[in-house]
Amino acid sequence: MIDTTTMSIAELEQVLSIVRSKGLKYITARLEGGPKQAEADPSCYS
Repeated sequence: MIDTTTMSIAELEQVLSIVRSKGLKYITARLEGGPKQAEADPSCYS
């Protein structure tokens, strides 16, 4: 299972590269929030 909540596109590409190299057909990912929260200034959560 992959938690993609705070993953950058580059990190996700690395995961997909591993998935493809191992010949996997499926991954399980947990998503929380959306792009607005991912791009938000972390100080707004303090």
